[in-house]
Amino acid sequence: MVKGEFILKYNKYTLLLCIFLILTGGLLIGSKNLESETVNNEFLIEYKSDEAKNEIIELSSLVINDFNELDVLAVKISEENLNSLVDNPNIGHIEENIDIFISQVLNNNIDNTNQSNHSNANQNILKQLNVEKAWTNNIYGNQVRIGILGTGISKHEGLTIKDGISVTDQSDNWLDENGHGTHIAGIIAANHESGIYGIAPLADIYAIKSMNKDGKGTLTDILKGIEWAIEKDLDILNLSFGTDINSDILKNMVNKAYNSGIIIVSASGKGTSSNGSITYPAKYKNVIAVNSIDQDLNLSSFSSKGPEIEYSSFGENIVSLHLNNKSEILSGSSQSAAYVTGVIALYKEIWPGMKVDEFRKKVQTFTIDLDESNSDSLDGYGLLIYHNPHNDTDTNDNNNKLEDQISENNTKSEHQANKNRMFTSSQETNHVARATSSDSPYFRIINDNAIMYDISSGTYKPVATLTKDHEFIRTGMSGNYYQVQYSNGYGYIHKGHTILSEGKSIKNESHNLSVKRTVQLENNAPIYDNTSGSFVEYANLKSGIDYKVADGGTNYWKVQIGNRVGFINKKHTSTKFLNSDKYFKVVSEKATVYQNTKNGHKPIGKLVKGQEYVRKGMSGNYHIIQYNGRNAIIHIGNTVVSNGEPIKNEFAQSYNGSYQIKISRNAEVFDNTSGKFVKFAEVNQGEVYNILSNGTQWVKIGLANRIGYINKKNIDFIFTSKDSYFTVVSNDATLYDISTGKYNKVGVLSEQQVFKHNGRSGNYHRITLGKESYYVHRGHTEPLRTRKYSNPIRNSRVIGEITTKTRQNIIDNTNGKFEDMIVAESGVTFEVVNESKNFYEVNIGGRSGFIRSSAVNADIVRAKNIVNPKTTYTYEILQRHISQLKAQYPGLITSKIIGKSVDGRNIYAIKLGKGRTEIFMNGSHHAREWLTTNLLMEMIDTYSQAYANNTTVDGYNAQRILNNSSIWFVPMVNPDGVTLVQKGAFSAKKPAEVIRINGGSTNFNRWKANIRGVDLNRQYPADWANIKNNRTSPAYMNHKGRAPLSEPEARAIYNFTNQRNFKTSISYHSSGEVLYWDYKLKSGTAQRSLSYRLANMIRGKTGYRLVMPGPNPSGGGYTDWFIQSKKLPGFTPEISPSVGERPVPIAYFDSIWRKNKSIGLMMAEEAYKR
Repeated sequence: MVKGEFILKYNKYTLLLCIFLILTGGLLIGSKNLESETVNNEFLIEYKSDEAKNEIIELSSLVINDFNELDVLAVKISEENLNSLVDNPNIGHIEENIDIFISQVLNNNIDNTNQSNHSNANQNILKQLNVEKAWTNNIYGNQVRIGILGTGISKHEGLTIKDGISVTDQSDNWLDENGHGTHIAGIIAANHESGIYGIAPLADIYAIKSMNKDGKGTLTDILKGIEWAIEKDLDILNLSFGTDINSDILKNMVNKAYNSGIIIVSASGKGTSSNGSITYPAKYKNVIAVNSIDQDLNLSSFSSKGPEIEYSSFGENIVSLHLNNKSEILSGSSQSAAYVTGVIALYKEIWPGMKVDEFRKKVQTFTIDLDESNSDSLDGYGLLIYHNPHNDTDTNDNNNKLEDQISENNTKSEHQANKNRMFTSSQETNHVARATSSDSPYFRIINDNAIMYDISSGTYKPVATLTKDHEFIRTGMSGNYYQVQYSNGYGYIHKGHTILSEGKSIKNESHNLSVKRTVQLENNAPIYDNTSGSFVEYANLKSGIDYKVADGGTNYWKVQIGNRVGFINKKHTSTKFLNSDKYFKVVSEKATVYQNTKNGHKPIGKLVKGQEYVRKGMSGNYHIIQYNGRNAIIHIGNTVVSNGEPIKNEFAQSYNGSYQIKISRNAEVFDNTSGKFVKFAEVNQGEVYNILSNGTQWVKIGLANRIGYINKKNIDFIFTSKDSYFTVVSNDATLYDISTGKYNKVGVLSEQQVFKHNGRSGNYHRITLGKESYYVHRGHTEPLRTRKYSNPIRNSRVIGEITTKTRQNIIDNTNGKFEDMIVAESGVTFEVVNESKNFYEVNIGGRSGFIRSSAVNADIVRAKNIVNPKTTYTYEILQRHISQLKAQYPGLITSKIIGKSVDGRNIYAIKLGKGRTEIFMNGSHHAREWLTTNLLMEMIDTYSQAYANNTTVDGYNAQRILNNSSIWFVPMVNPDGVTLVQKGAFSAKKPAEVIRINGGSTNFNRWKANIRGVDLNRQYPADWANIKNNRTSPAYMNHKGRAPLSEPEARAIYNFTNQRNFKTSISYHSSGEVLYWDYKLKSGTAQRSLSYRLANMIRGKTGYRLVMPGPNPSGGGYTDWFIQSKKLPGFTPEISPSVGERPVPIAYFDSIWRKNKSIGLMMAEEAYKR
């Protein structure tokens, strides 16, 4: 829009913008936009001079993008600063950074498991577009560069993406999260192997992600995507989105792309735009606008109409690729535009250098008129189809493409190689050209010197002669040459050597000979047909070429040429090892295996004569083989080529076994697939091998890509840092206590039992039984990397200790029977994690073991319900409960006094948990809000019981969370005020003074302040000077005091917070059922994003409404200070509906508890995972 239009439009939004304060967190540029109440928005501004550009930058709070192709900046800028630019003559268009959406109508999921049926549904479309004719002429869109600008493109087995970019700040890669872009790409270029037939499967596809998973992008991102297409020199750009708003800047960028040589195709829109017409950018002159028709060639109900329509194409119920390697049916003019894009790509391959205007005019002639009324506003030029331009008399000189490319364009060989990837032999019979003047695929040789050429190297190389009077099959045409199957590719023979025939003499026709190797022709080699019972030569291969062959017996290779199967004598070929050879056979008794070291070849084993092996490659005169996952070598002279068929124990998986062994003496390696042990290798002493599995007498290894077995008597097990477990393999695995410096026997581990160790000392494993560490010699064990027992310890919470009275068995009963795990000596102490009627559960090296309660002396501590939250919770009750909780849960709960109140009462901080990550929760800043103390104390009591009982609270695992984190509680910040509300004036040291402050009343139900009449939640240094509604003298509420932190209670909380490293804080208050979470957080910052995410977590549990502090928030609160000074999330939940100036009734507690009971655990878990 022009500047005048902008002002009218912009002022419509002024009131709305003023409602929301947008505090940007990006780079502040200049000094004119630093006022805190300035409202910022995103705009694109065109400049006409460097001075104007610099002024835009200076006035903007953030430069989003500086375009290369246009003199335009995308910026965030305040209303005031934006208005100052409007009258600047060096400022051009000013436009809002509007949202733009994809053009999509239907989305019906389909079952992708029946892929063939899905692809068949669209075959009629391909026939109507005549694209199979293009394929028969070898036109697949090869090397045409197509950009698809939209939601990105997903990785899919049916697509190959040449390159891509994400230009949206909502994603750092071009992968599709919506499916729309993948669907479009499939229509254009699916590779046919997926079951979806793309029109131009050999086109180079470029994914340009400008839209998010919801199909929405911004004008800036669209412009960035088009600019990237220009930079990449693309041929075609597909746009499948639309907007009703005409953007001059978008139009200018489109024109830039068009003038750079890009053909731009766009969906026309849904036909539901506000003005009922085609949307932008399809409406622009330099864009090919496409609307939708159904498969009966009727205009779709959702199609837009207008004179800008250039083509119509199919857009209803289109099957194409989608996310997760699946397909989906979608409808819309986006799909129509994709079909037009694909057909244009076919023409672009034919006329790659043609200027866009000329190309566009030329293609317009290849259509079918759909509208009998001749109204171009409905279908434009009609349905764009593929029409073979070689048949046009006026274009024969310019467009005899295939013949020109054989003689002039050496890139044809790359095209042919790509085509070989696209079509199997069976597909070639359906899709490759059979004739130009006749449908016969056969021809007969009529000359004696019918030379076949290979042009894959870019030059004409004679590779064979075809014998006179023999018939062959052609797979296509290229100018004056027939294309003929040759080895694994194609050769070309001039039509002048041939006449078309019926193929009746061919008895050896084949399209699917399975060739396994390549041979080199040492001499010219006749190819024989033996279908008549004798060898009849029908072709001759030239010496020096490589040819794909199959095994044809002892003396012959089987080959295929001209889709006929024949035989060549092996004496004409050399069968040296090629990189493609996978197997070899050992023919020597001296087949030593070496490993390359800095000191030369080190012998590490031998292979056995007569055995076959897998080779991984070649290095000079050596095969490379895999020896225990490492490269090893064996001399080629000891081997011959083989097919690997005798190998029954081939192993192609990873050599990374669960543990390792060291060969203690030279050992034989056996294959047992025949039912008996057959030696196939030897391994040398000292070599280390990974173990694939471990049996009673044998270990399984992988060697030379074969499975083998070594007797355990020839090995030693190696324990590594990865071996966390061991199996006991001895009946004398004594367990020792060495804490005194002597080996004191404490028990014996039972044979075949598995334990976890937590370290080693020399040749000993260290395992933990409760809090004590004991040691067992490694010689009694074998290593394990995976746990192989079903009774891992579930509860690590210790509830007491037991000491054995006599020698006792500790057992495992998870398999339904009692199995001994360890025999413990008398006097051994274990920590108890659980108890039942007759047994105690103890931790035995990471496993759950049981010992009879009658056999031990026990000292057990149990979970206990201590706090009653449905009472008037006084300071004295708080003191008593803190002592009881600490005694009940030693090691889990501790407390400290962090300060004293005005009247000398203690301010207690209670720590719950064992983890290093800490969060902070406090309550009763305000005296009448003492029910928040009840809530926090009930949290401590409930979480402690859940920890002791190994249970969850609202799905949160208390043990796991409190082992990884700690929650600090200050349940009663204002003990004097709470006591005053609960007990009256004579609980204070100066009763007359508090009565005076209370206006002479002895009813203190409304009291919020501390005992001196200072509101503690207005005491913190967060814009304290500007607190609103301040009472200038001591009062029951709202008096902020003479200075920040003048009151001892606020100072205690302030100092305590600064001494700790809390990652989150929650300060409970009581009235309103709302959640305060934002104090002057800057928009777009990570801190605000994190705070908002956590606030939504709390809202999800409590249902409390999120509240903003307003444009000029009043500070002084604890949460305000925490957010501002710590740059971390802080929250103030108000737990109750408004009840006026009085305490929240205890009857409300059950509802409050249901909403808040898991908040502490939830926030603690988030903190330690953050």
